[in-house]
Amino acid sequence: MLAKIETANRRSLDNYSALLYYYLARINEKRGGDLAIREQLLEALNRACVRGDEMGQSTIFNLLLRNYLRHSHLEAAYNLIEKCNFPEGKSSN
Repeated sequence: MLAKIETANRRSLDNYSALLYYYLARINEKRGGDLAIREQLLEALNRACVRGDEMGQSTIFNLLLRNYLRHSHLEAAYNLIEKCNFPEGKSSN
């Protein structure tokens, strides 16, 4: 579903894309494969920033921070916070 949504490149699908990334990350976390998804999340964050998808940015940013902190990559988490700006209009929940 993510591949179809990304190729469609429609603003109306941004919320669904963010929700699918959330579930994909949670499933991989529960199965123990969340290290494998980190590259995909970084690429998705880059795409969301380029497209101006605030919902995707906030969701994927939180997922990446969760991933880094879960594996004790504190320096990588700090660098992510320093380099990326969290969308101002979105909640950080």
